[in-house]
Amino acid sequence: MSLAPAASGAPQTLSPAAVAAPTPSASGGARIAFDRTTYDFGAVMSGDAAQYGFVFHNTGNEKLIIGKVTTGCGCTAALVTDKEIPPGGQGLVKATFNSRGYKGKVHKTVYVETNDPTHPRVTLALSGEVKVDIEATPPIVYVTAIGIGESATRTLTVSSPGGSDFHVTKVSATPAEVRVGEAKQVADHKYEIKVTIKPERGPGSLSGLVTIETDSKRQPKLYVSVMANVRKPE
Repeated sequence: MSLAPAASGAPQTLSPAAVAAPTPSASGGARIAFDRTTYDFGAVMSGDAAQYGFVFHNTGNEKLIIGKVTTGCGCTAALVTDKEIPPGGQGLVKATFNSRGYKGKVHKTVYVETNDPTHPRVTLALSGEVKVDIEATPPIVYVTAIGIGESATRTLTVSSPGGSDFHVTKVSATPAEVRVGEAKQVADHKYEIKVTIKPERGPGSLSGLVTIETDSKRQPKLYVSVMANVRKPE
């Protein structure tokens, strides 16, 4: 059986250099050997998926048994081949990273448990950069200190770093102490939104969320956190 690394999700193609299959060793027991344990998928647009197939071999003289294949957040993994690999055989673990909701540099891990006494748990890693079609700045609306009944207004900017054409179709916020105005287009590929915080209870912390809906297929929604420290009444 011949296994090749899995192709990535659009729009990229992942083609690692070929690595010759290791020759089975004379050492006792099962032995797992990956062609590589890390892969940099480069750059993807938010919403696209990056995939890679990690090829491994049983270089021992006993049957290799693959146990659990688990992941950290933001990644899925599946053992494409059988869980039992004979001496000299090979297998494939396919890792998929869904980039929706991510921005910037990312590093995701996959854990493979085996009956290899020297490598009972192997860590695989996918890394790269997620680029966004639309972004909101600042990413968090923060008010350092505000009193009950007072109000503070901040401006959110929604724009496309790559100049993609889009429209903001709806803006909403929770809880009721966070209010948003209409999105106003101030330039090509750029909108401004007024966010007003008016605490009605406290003291303590106030947290909320602004949801920005767009007609972008890649990023139909953006989320901006709202945080404020509500002072004690004087």
